[in-house]
Formats: sequence, C-alpha cells, structure tokens
Amino acid sequence: IIRGFIKDKIKERLDEIIEKIYDYIMSKIYDKIYPEEPFVVDNKIFQQSVRLSWTEPKHFIQSKREFVYGSFLTDALKFFNLIDTEKSPRRKLENMVGLFNSIVFLLQLNGAGKDAGVDDQLPILNYAFVKAQPLRIWSNCTFINIYIGEKKNKNEGNQLAQMLSTCSFIADLEPSQLIGVTKEEFNKKCSEAVKQ
Repeated sequence: IIRGFIKDKIKERLDEIIEKIYDYIMSKIYDKIYPEEPFVVDNKIFQQSVRLSWTEPKHFIQSKREFVYGSFLTDALKFFNLIDTEKSPRRKLENMVGLFNSIVFLLQLNGAGKDAGVDDQLPILNYAFVKAQPLRIWSNCTFINIYIGEKKNKNEGNQLAQMLSTCSFIADLEPSQLIGVTKEEFNKKCSEAVKQ
C-alpha cells in the first residue's frame, strides 16, 4: 500500500521534478553554454533603447482613449530583468510568458477584451522594451530557442517570435515609426538622451 502511494505521489509530481532537475542542470552548465560575448545586435538594441529613453506610450500606442497603466511598467521591467538573470532557458521563457500575460492583462484592463491580438500587444511590448533597456535580449532569445526548441508550445513560440520582432523593430527604428514625432525632434531628443 505504501509503495503504491509513493508511486502515485511521484507520478503526480513527475513533471515538476523533471523541471527542477532540468533547471538545476542548466544552471550548473550555464557559464559553459551561454555566449560569453553579446551579439552585435544586442549592443545595437541596447544603444537604441538608451537613445529612445525619452519616449512615452503615446509614441508607440495609437489609442483614442487614455490607457490606465497601473503597475504594468514595474512588472514588465521585473520580467525583462528575470529573462536576463535566470540561468535556465525554461525559467527565462516562463518570465517572457509572464511579460506577455502582463500585456494581455493591461489590454483587458483597458477594455480590449480577450480578442486583443498581436497588433494590440506589439506596441505595448515595444514601449516596455525601450524602458527596460535590455542588455542581452537577442542572446537570451537565441539561448531560449536553442535549448527549449520543440518543447515550447505554440503560444510560447509566438511570443518568442514577437520578442525577436521587437528586437529588430527597436534596433532599426526610424523617426517615422514613432507616432507624432518629427525627424528633427527625434534626432534632438535622442542626442539629449545619449548625453545624460
């Protein structure tokens, strides 16, 4: 009876046990498998996000009414930090999912409903991304993709693709891609941001 009880309990928690073992092993080999140097695009993204630090939600998000943000930015910055500091690709991915869940919650809070899609999420992600000024986000996304691979579900795969899309968008952002900003204003504010 006791043996059967133990087997049942282990089966119930097997996935959780496997995840903990995976996280432990990945944290032990992290320094050997994570790229020592950031990718060139990581540096470009970071520099561009510093240049864009003056931007506000209205520069990314086109909305007829004022958004209520609550603690969204605080949560988003926490998730970006954890994506960078966690050593397990699974934990990095969990925090990326947490970031997207925060975006969905923000959209629902502001009346977008459950129908809000990628077109609604990306502008908010772009804004949070710039404010987070992630140091090695491209490296982290690549790391997740290599070591999670086929184990990620469709939703996680879509979110990873959106994050990579945001990386490319921010790295190559032109003044015309911001809402209500002239080229002259863009250049002036970016120069001021770099000097600070």
